[in-house]
Amino acid sequence: MFIPLNFFENSMLGTFKSFCVDCLQSLRICLSSISARGALLLQSFAILCMIALLFSYDVLQNWDYANTQRLRQARTLVLTLASRQQVLINSASTFLYALSFSSLLQDNSKPLTPENIQYLVEKFEKLPSDFLGLFIFSPDGRALCSFINGESYPLPADVAFSRPYFIKTLHNKEFTVNSLFVLDNGQKILPLTLPVYTATGELHAVLMLPLNMEKQEDYLRTAVDSLAFQPHVVGLLDRKKSPLAQYHEHKNFHYNEHIERLLAGALYQDENLLNPLTEKRMAIWSDSTGDYMGFSASLRLQPNEKPYAYMLAIAEKIPLLTFVWNNYLLQFSGFACIVLIMLLLSRYIGLYYFSAGLEKLTDITSQCQQGNLQAIAPVHGCKELTLLGQHYETMLRSLQQSTEQLTRLSYEDALTHIWNRRHFMLKAEQELQRSQRTHSPLCFAMLDIDHFKLVNDTYGHAAGDAVLANFATITRQNLRTSDIFARYGGEEFVICFINSTEQESLAVLERIQQAWQKYCTQYEDKAIYCTISGGCFAVTQKDFISMGTEWEYTLKTILSRADSALYYAKEQGRNTMYAWHPDMMHTQTAAAQQ
Repeated sequence: MFIPLNFFENSMLGTFKSFCVDCLQSLRICLSSISARGALLLQSFAILCMIALLFSYDVLQNWDYANTQRLRQARTLVLTLASRQQVLINSASTFLYALSFSSLLQDNSKPLTPENIQYLVEKFEKLPSDFLGLFIFSPDGRALCSFINGESYPLPADVAFSRPYFIKTLHNKEFTVNSLFVLDNGQKILPLTLPVYTATGELHAVLMLPLNMEKQEDYLRTAVDSLAFQPHVVGLLDRKKSPLAQYHEHKNFHYNEHIERLLAGALYQDENLLNPLTEKRMAIWSDSTGDYMGFSASLRLQPNEKPYAYMLAIAEKIPLLTFVWNNYLLQFSGFACIVLIMLLLSRYIGLYYFSAGLEKLTDITSQCQQGNLQAIAPVHGCKELTLLGQHYETMLRSLQQSTEQLTRLSYEDALTHIWNRRHFMLKAEQELQRSQRTHSPLCFAMLDIDHFKLVNDTYGHAAGDAVLANFATITRQNLRTSDIFARYGGEEFVICFINSTEQESLAVLERIQQAWQKYCTQYEDKAIYCTISGGCFAVTQKDFISMGTEWEYTLKTILSRADSALYYAKEQGRNTMYAWHPDMMHTQTAAAQQ
């Protein structure tokens, strides 16, 4: 089945877009969960990070410059030592060639004897002290002149041509730098040899000038001591990369491995110091023991020849922590103190100016959600939070007033300005519970304006409303502030007498009846007189036992009995008050049917 290539491209693109969307969503959720204090801390941390980046950039620049300086010093040291070696080799070559053209060596008629060439030894005094002495060998291998450190050095017969460096010299047929050779007394020398041939091409003599390697090591050590740092290795190697002379600072340094790393490094060229007899290399590398850098120079006798020696210097790069500790300890200590101070300031500033105020607003909101509108307290913080707290306080006070007004409207009858039926039922249930706990007396009464429908039909509903409002006022004037008075519905009213017996409550009802009977309601040019009828029921502890503690059901039963007493009063001719008694059960049944 053939699948188009763009199918895979679209699929990968869709996956990538989905991944990006998920990442952004996760970041948005994470950022939204950060508090104000955390945001300030994060901002301070970001500022510190930017400062740290700038500071770290300066540190890294100086660290890199310090390592560059080390490499530059190593390079200068290597080139200086390499130039010295070239000067020594050139001096030796020039001296041996000049010696080969002496009259004695060019005159084949004179035999080569120690006595005949003794005067040549005097020329050795003009050579640098890096050379040990002078050797002249006859074609048969006899040592005609063996002079070391100002004294004759006897050599066995035929010893010369058993040495590898002589064999190599005769093979090259020209000036040769050989491999390191150790004398019987332990002295290390580098043989510099030159064969001398007759005009017919026959070997006439072999000249050897031994270069003192111990002298080279002393010079290396002196050169290294002049540096501001101590490299791991500064050495002169032969063509086989074996050490001729070296200054070895660290005994555990992997010598051969690091030399191979350096000599295989990238080619370094400098036009100002370019020399056809010298190839310069620089390398920087790392291993498990650290980071290293080195510089090397390859020395040649001729531009196209292989190197006869290598001069090199290897040093460890300055560890960053060591560099910082030695050069930036005070700065880093100060920076750490600044970081600590900024974080502490951010914490307390965030707490005082942001978090405390926001937490206060959150707490107020939570309490308002639970219905507590009294949780108004000043909000401290930044200017915006303080202003927000003031507006929040104004809003809460307005909401509190509105809530109180709505609560009052929900509990108060709009016409008579007394409690409505809903609020009465709530307060009456609370009083029933209190009465049961404290065994205090409690009495309920129901009142009804006699022939109220006739008032509405005769004078109008507005006049009836005036009668209801006036009756509420007269009744309230004759009640205690602790009593609960409410409009039960229409022209019917209900009273809960607190801590009042049946006789006490009935006396109050009769006083209200008499006051209302005398009261005249003036409506426009009309005078309206009305009477009221009422009944009451006193709750006893026996009633609580018989009715139970389902307060809603108990209250309905109690009000039903007070209503039965009210209907009994109406049956008795109205304008009278009665207390409930069991004989009124038929009246209660009739009231329930109506």
